[in-house]
Amino acid sequence: MLRAIVCILAGMFLVEIDNQAVAQSDAISEPIFQTGVPNPTQDKPQSKLWFAQGRYWAWLPVPGGSTVLERTPTGWREVGHLRSHLADLPGQADVWADESSVRAVLVGNDRLAVVELKFDAARNTYQPGAVRHEFPLAPLAKDGDRLETATIARDSRGRWWVACDRDQQITAFWTTDAEGHEWSSGFTLGANTHRDDISTLVVLPDRVGVVWSDQVADAVYYREHLDGQPPTDWGQPIIVQQGGKTADDHLSAVVAEDGTLFVATKNSVDQVGAPQLVLRIRRPDGSWENHPYAVLQDKLGPSRPIALLAGQTQQLYLLHTMYDSRDPQGRKDYIAAIHTPRSPLNLAGPEARILTAAKPVNNVTGPKRPYTTVPWIVLVSDAEGGVHEALLPGE
Repeated sequence: MLRAIVCILAGMFLVEIDNQAVAQSDAISEPIFQTGVPNPTQDKPQSKLWFAQGRYWAWLPVPGGSTVLERTPTGWREVGHLRSHLADLPGQADVWADESSVRAVLVGNDRLAVVELKFDAARNTYQPGAVRHEFPLAPLAKDGDRLETATIARDSRGRWWVACDRDQQITAFWTTDAEGHEWSSGFTLGANTHRDDISTLVVLPDRVGVVWSDQVADAVYYREHLDGQPPTDWGQPIIVQQGGKTADDHLSAVVAEDGTLFVATKNSVDQVGAPQLVLRIRRPDGSWENHPYAVLQDKLGPSRPIALLAGQTQQLYLLHTMYDSRDPQGRKDYIAAIHTPRSPLNLAGPEARILTAAKPVNNVTGPKRPYTTVPWIVLVSDAEGGVHEALLPGE
């Protein structure tokens, strides 16, 4: 009975948030920055936003490379002196940051690089760091293939890792020196995947893990490496779920303080009236759960989900694009959010619309770590290169 009451109250709270969001949705968002690159907040598992030194930062692509933005009391501004340092490298970034430094893995169609920035307290901004490594990749085996995405992380022993999809396989790289400057050649975690499959790298209290989609086997897999073990010593792949069109190339992960892993994914069911998204949870004891949510409607399609945690109780936020084709005059895609306690989960509550723009928006990106400081913001973008900021509803 108590559990039912809690669920009802949680649902009421979500309805209240949704009503507030609907009331606010008439406001049309204006871009905070124009990158000149279509859809600059893609691709799906990557995190381009972080909080350090009392403010938010973002790492975004621009023509010929990438750039870093700083959120100031008067708005976002480009950290212009870094643009030349990042020129001629791939532009799509996934970042891993602490208070004094940030590293990004940079992805191009068939290029992969890692770059470091260090915070300079005297200048109150970032400066180029010592790490600038481009991976020597062998030519792609098949015409038309590309390296879609990659993610970066550092384990509890200080070793850096990168995971990516390439040549229909999931590959891991790691640093081979104490300073994290030198990198290994690739190690295959999963093979014979679809050319459209991707992976995401996660850090748990005593290990790193990689989650990936395999649309050939119609499965989602997980494989882990214990910190301190030889870097090629990975456990066997674990089937998170298989069958029923459960696999698709949409993954986003966040880890709670107790080591619980939340992975927001899309399935390939694509059937009106059926859930389109799946929240996959790995508990600290190693067990997995799969929770479908976000029903596909006739002209409303949820896609590109991400998972975030926020607040003292680490509330769970599931954000996604809602492809909206109800208007015969054109698409009105917007960003929606589901807000739920971690326990008990309530994924059936109403969705809050958190951002609408004059142009269709897509590709939500947020920080890797749980939010500890307000405001809780995310970034999204449009096909013409505009970047927009959205606020999450509070606790």
